[in-house]
Amino acid sequence: MLVEFTDAVTSFVAAHPHWIGFAMFTATALESLALIGSFIPGMVIVIALSGIAGSLGANILVLVLWCTVGAIIGDGASFWIGHRYGDHLKSMWPFRTRPELLQKGAAFFRRHGRMSIVIGRFLPVTRAVVPVAAGMLGMTPSRFYVANILTAIVWASITVVPAAGVGLTFASANQSSSRITVIAGVSVAVILVALAAWRVKARSS
Repeated sequence: MLVEFTDAVTSFVAAHPHWIGFAMFTATALESLALIGSFIPGMVIVIALSGIAGSLGANILVLVLWCTVGAIIGDGASFWIGHRYGDHLKSMWPFRTRPELLQKGAAFFRRHGRMSIVIGRFLPVTRAVVPVAAGMLGMTPSRFYVANILTAIVWASITVVPAAGVGLTFASANQSSSRITVIAGVSVAVILVALAAWRVKARSS
């Protein structure tokens, strides 16, 4: 299911490369959004699209900016939800049907304090519930947004740049191949690697 969904997104964007930046922004924001990010393999999509962007010679710094803004907005929205509704979230949809996710986020925040924002940014699934737990448990907005912005910049950089480098290297090594073949090769290779990494991290988080 994850492979098919990711492949559909990357195939569409490969056919319409002017959507790459917005697609990466959307995937990043959704993965960081409360609960939704527990089911959306946003990191996998971002890595795959970064590889395609590299093979097409896209401006990598612009893509890092798209992802940074998406990560900030996604985590920021989650924090606001937790800050605004507090304990009432436990009885609100969708948290009342998946209480274990909110409990997991709260336990993670209590264990690591404000460092949970930094650590959680790099853990699939966990990153979608830690900000809402931080808001619910009373973390100050100033502390949250400092950590949110700084970690978003780091996360976007170390996620986008290496994958784009792989795409650029693949394209350079296959200059005689057609553009479609190069994009397909990059897409398949990067998706498989990203999915493997996402599943390993998801199981360990």
